[in-house]
Amino acid sequence: MLVNLTIKNYALIDEINVDFQSGLNIITGETGSGKSIIIDALGLVLGDRADSTVAKDKAQKCLVEATFDVSKLDLSSFFTEYELDYEPTTIVRRELTQQGKSRAFINDTPVNLNVIKEFSMRVIDVHSQHQTQQLNDQSYQLNLVDALAETAKDLAKYQHQFSDYKQHLKHLEELKNTEAASSQEVDYITFLLSEFEGLHLEDIHQEQLEDELKTLENSEEIKEVLTQTFKLLDDGEWSVSGNLTNANNLISKISDYGKHYSDIAERIKSALIEIRDINAEIEQLNDVIEFNQDRLEHVSELLSRCYRLQKKHSLTSNEELLKFKQELEEKLSAISSIDEKIVKQENKVKESEAQLKSLAKSLSAKRQKSFSSIEKQIKNILQSVGMASAEIKIECKEKAFSYDGIDDVLFVAKTNKGSEFKPIHQIASGGELSRIMLALKSILSKYKHLPTIIFDEIDTGISGEVADKVGKLMRELSENLQVFSITHLPQVAAKGHAHFFVFKTETKNSTQTHIKQLSAEDRVVELAKMMSGEKITDASLLNAKELLKAN
Repeated sequence: MLVNLTIKNYALIDEINVDFQSGLNIITGETGSGKSIIIDALGLVLGDRADSTVAKDKAQKCLVEATFDVSKLDLSSFFTEYELDYEPTTIVRRELTQQGKSRAFINDTPVNLNVIKEFSMRVIDVHSQHQTQQLNDQSYQLNLVDALAETAKDLAKYQHQFSDYKQHLKHLEELKNTEAASSQEVDYITFLLSEFEGLHLEDIHQEQLEDELKTLENSEEIKEVLTQTFKLLDDGEWSVSGNLTNANNLISKISDYGKHYSDIAERIKSALIEIRDINAEIEQLNDVIEFNQDRLEHVSELLSRCYRLQKKHSLTSNEELLKFKQELEEKLSAISSIDEKIVKQENKVKESEAQLKSLAKSLSAKRQKSFSSIEKQIKNILQSVGMASAEIKIECKEKAFSYDGIDDVLFVAKTNKGSEFKPIHQIASGGELSRIMLALKSILSKYKHLPTIIFDEIDTGISGEVADKVGKLMRELSENLQVFSITHLPQVAAKGHAHFFVFKTETKNSTQTHIKQLSAEDRVVELAKMMSGEKITDASLLNAKELLKAN
């Protein structure tokens, strides 16, 4: 429950600090006194958007702080999820800085607006005249049914499956679009691959082929050079090999005369061995080199095809060309198997749709099963607030799968005997709409287990005996939860456990809004004013006392 509200530097408010009680808290005041300002300020700590222009003194920050007793609520999972310190008395604070920035805190821990919105949904419900108009909205009506039918888990399962179903449909559509666009692509890829026909890139080593081509193109010159080199190195007495042999024989004669001479002898021997080894390799190369016109043309053609394809596809090597070809083959394979993929995806869609249909039917059945109970509860409450002949029926038609199910729900009503059922907004006046919404809220409070509910002038458009019955209903509600009623009706105000009065004071340079709790004597005066205006009569005072005594 809301136990305290502090507001500083907001609109016409310099500072107010007010404690509230359990039961029915009445808030009254003249039109324009600032009752709506207090509700708007409370909205800040409930997660409403901040407006930096609301600061009364632009040089000071604006602050709204609400204290809630949550000791009887199971909010441990909420505090754990958002890593907040749990306190039986939880303080929610909202600050608007001079620079227009907004900050929010729960128990002095900074949080974002989504967190305080979630917290407020668990602890308080503010109902205004504007919300009464939502009663005409069918999505709002369906949300009411779900709350009263307690279908939260069923709806969550359905919505999860609905998202899954939509994903499968989307993927199927993408596959079909791919199929439609693939015929031209298949022709193009097939053409590109045809250019690789007979070209076994995995067996082609470009650098080796390039070396082989150079050899084939210059085989005569290479053979002639190798022959001449062979002769120079090892053909005749004065060849390199012959001269090294002679040098080795000479130096060997003095090798025993010192280490320097023996080292030179060894080096000459090593050089001789290396020359003979080189010559053997030259002889071997010379034997295998042979001009082959067919091989020359074949290698030249292979390389030419590789070069053309590399240039065409902006590649620089045979390895890149091979990878490109493999990618084309994989893409063609993927496109070729699109029909098979479509069949598989269609089966997935059918399977997902079957599961969705089962969940939708189950959800719909649970909703419709609750209709008669909801209708009966609403009728009983409407009778208690002066709408003796009023009835509400919930019509339901099946619609296509949507995020909220297959139920097209419409609340229809009749307020007089013998009249036809019509959509609520066609037959209900403003006061009747307010009472219908009050009936729904009173039922909702039992299902949603809200500790606090605020009715902002929900009793507009009623008076007399009906107002008295509305007040009694609010009083009954307050036995199980904390209720606030902002009202202009003395019959309602008299039902309160506590009565708060909102008023303005004016000085030469400013206007301020204040709120105070009325004493028993002050309540009599306030009720008398509500009945007779500023000129209080003995009769109005007597009536006020009678009203309070009756409650």
